[in-house]
Order: sequence, then C-alpha cells, then structure tokens
Amino acid sequence: MLTCVFAIQDAGGSLPAACAGYEGGSDLYQLSLAGGAGLRALAQQVPVADFGEEALRERLADPAHLEIGARTHDALVTAAAVGGAVVPLPLATLFTDRTRALATLSARAGQFRVLLDRLRGNAEWAVKVHLTQGATGPDAPDERDRSGSESMQSAHGAGRAYLDRVRARRQRQQDREAAAVAEAARIDETLASLAKDAAHRRLHGTQVTGRHRSQILNGAYLVDGRRAEQLRDAVAGLRARADLVEIEVSGP
Repeated sequence: MLTCVFAIQDAGGSLPAACAGYEGGSDLYQLSLAGGAGLRALAQQVPVADFGEEALRERLADPAHLEIGARTHDALVTAAAVGGAVVPLPLATLFTDRTRALATLSARAGQFRVLLDRLRGNAEWAVKVHLTQGATGPDAPDERDRSGSESMQSAHGAGRAYLDRVRARRQRQQDREAAAVAEAARIDETLASLAKDAAHRRLHGTQVTGRHRSQILNGAYLVDGRRAEQLRDAVAGLRARADLVEIEVSGP
C-alpha cells in the first residue's frame, strides 16, 4: 500500500463523512504533523497495483480514469473544507509509507500554517470565460461573395474583389476576438476588485472546452465568505452585459 495525502487541516478539522476516498483504499485517517501546531494531513492507504508509478501513469493517461480520480480527490477536499479551512494538495500526492509522508509534510508545516491562516474565513471561486460561438465562428458568405465567386472567370478584377472581401471578413473576426479578450479583462478586473487575491490558471484547450468554444480566461478568486452574495451579484451583472463572451462560475 502507498500513502495518498489529500489536504492539510487544522487539528479541529474532522474526517469528511460525505466521501470515502479512492475505491480499494483504506478508511480515511489523519496524520499529525510534527512541529505543525496541531496540523493534520488527511490521508488514505491505496494499493500499489492501482497507484504505483506505472499503473498511475496509465490511469492518468486514460480520460475516464483521470476523471474518476479527479472527481474523487475534489469531492474529498470539498467535504473536508466543510469543517474548516484546508490546504488542498495536488492530485495523486503519494508517498511510499506513512513515515515518509509525515517527514516530508512536517518539514513544510510552517508554510501550511501560513496558508491556513490566510484561507480561514475565505473561499475560492473559479470563473471561466469563453468566446461565444458567434464570436469564434466564421462569417457566413453573403450574396456579394457568392456572386463575386461565380463571376471570377467572367469579369475582370472580380477575383481580387472576392479576396478583398475574404480578408475583410478575417479582419472582422480578429477584431471581434480582440474585443472579447478586452471584455474578459474587464470581467477579471471587476472580480479581482472583490477578492483578497486572484490568480490566472492555464487556459483549457478545445479537448476540454469543446471544438467550438475558445477559453480566454480561467481565473480563481479568493473571496471573503461574507462577500459571496456580492460576488454572485457581480457575475449576474457581468453576464447581463456580456456581448461576445460566456461566463461560467463555480464555487465556493
């Protein structure tokens, strides 16, 4: 068995009852960090057959297994956060045994304490902004384009006029995309003004968002729990004014 660690909690944090962890693993338990002023690591023993180096590489390369693992990890961290602030650890944070896990995590106890103190009373919200299909899709050719195309061989200069119209459509498309990026920047600025901290995550590619959706903002915002309703209202207002983009919000 390997030791999988999901999150760091304060001593008062309880084991989440809403999630049992990975299938085939042990019951969840807490490791008390040395010198951590009561910090504990939420952990589970998991089988080497499923989480050893080679097996894990195969599981993470398989979209179905990756989704199961990510959802399990997220559900457990979310359930643990109900009982108080937690520092989530990355997916598949694995150690050969409890002793190694305890030694490695205890060495960072001071950093975990700073993070927990910073997170207490706050919540993370995720906001993703995508270009709408109308903003990303090509313009439909108009009658002038079709007539120009049909007459290219019969009228002098028609071919050049047709290409000019194609270039103009391309320019309009680029202008719309630039306007959408500027709109996303204003959305980010508005939400960041309500947050204690904000971060930009790596944009998702079309294999995640879908072929006809282009992501232009993937933001995370740390917001005082007392301002949650204010954040929701701000998102609702931004959506009402959005012209070229779609806004998705999840959290806390």
